[in-house]
Amino acid sequence: LRWGNLIQYYAQTRLYFSIFVEAIQSSITFLLNEYRFFLGVDFNEERFLRDLVDFDKTAF
Repeated sequence: LRWGNLIQYYAQTRLYFSIFVEAIQSSITFLLNEYRFFLGVDFNEERFLRDLVDFDKTAF
């Protein structure tokens, strides 16, 4: 591999990773907002995160 190819590969991989992280963050933000909307005042962020982890374990 040449240095140019290596740098290009690194930049492309970094771009894919940043898109993946952004998608995860926006999904969590969306779920958090929906959870708050439905539960209103009784919203508990620790419970939300615990439910999110449980959902992640059952989905994957």
